[in-house]
Parts: sequence; structure tokens; C-alpha cells
Amino acid sequence: RERALLARLAEVASLQRECDEDVRFNERAVDLLGASRGVGVGTLWNVAEAWLAYLDQRAAAARRKLHADVHERLLDFLRASGRLGDAGDDASATLALSELPDELRSALATLDARVADDLEPIGGAKHELQALLDAETHDARCDAFCGIVRRERGRLAARKSLRKLFGEPGVFADTVPLPEGWRFDDDDDDDDVSSSGY
Repeated sequence: RERALLARLAEVASLQRECDEDVRFNERAVDLLGASRGVGVGTLWNVAEAWLAYLDQRAAAARRKLHADVHERLLDFLRASGRLGDAGDDASATLALSELPDELRSALATLDARVADDLEPIGGAKHELQALLDAETHDARCDAFCGIVRRERGRLAARKSLRKLFGEPGVFADTVPLPEGWRFDDDDDDDDVSSSGY
């Protein structure tokens, strides 16, 4: 069971590399891990501690990514409005929230909610570690941890499949082309997608 857990963890590390994840395990370091009984280096609890650190780092990276996106959009607006030079030399640029375009104001207003939404699955993954504490035997803890790692492997495999379908990040924006014959009526207030002949 320990070997099965470590093999799954190695698969996760490999998928993290293939998916070019921002936060990932070092594949060589994973090969050196042990999941034996007890506490300390080479034990299951040491692996659990590393897993918890991994989840914390994923959460921090997701938070940074969302904040950086809104920050960049805000800087673009300040540059376009002439309040900030191209080099960002006027760091004292101030403005009221009401001066921002609706889209940017909305992005700022919903930033905390978007961060919470993005972090919810990571928080759930952290709570899954409770199963290790609830398990009565070492084998049961290994099985529970193996399930946690299996779910992460599934998440990464899905991400890899999506990359194959849609390309690398940055190749596509936040939109996916609609099938031929579909059209979007920009004049409609309800913003629904309509089709002709479907």
C-alpha cells in the first residue's frame, strides 16, 4: 500500500510537469519519499505534511494569479487614461472607484468572491486529509491518502486533456469559438446566445 501511494504520487509529479503547473512536486524528491509507519522523514505523516504544503502553495498561486490579472487591467486603464506613464513612473496615480469603467469596477468588486470560488476546491482537498486522522490503521491511512492523490491525478489528467483540445495557455482567451451557424446578438439586453437552424 505504501508503494502504491508513492507510485501515484510519482504519477502526479509527472503530470504536474507535463501540465507545466505553477506549483509542483520535484520528481526526484518524490522518488526519495517513504510512507512508512511513525513520524518524521520517510513516513506517511511526512508525505501528508508535504501534501498540505503543496495545497497551501496552490492556493497562494491561485490568489496571486487573480490579483495580478486585475492589477494588470488597472494599470492598463491608468496608462490609457494618461494617469500613468508607460514605464509606470507615476506611482502616485489615484482615482475614485467611480472613475473606473464598469467592467474593471465589477472585476475589483468581485475579486474576493472569485478568489474564494477558485480556492474552494483546494480547501476541500485540505479537508480530505482528515481521513488520515480518522483511519485506525496505517494501511487504512495509506488507502485514504491514495484516494486523495488519485483525485489530484484525475484533476491533472483532465487539465492535460483540455490542453490537448484547446492548446497551451495563452493560445486561447476566455472564449471558445461557437459552432458555425451560431451567432451572438450583441444588441440584446439579456446576453443570450441564439442559433440559426439548431
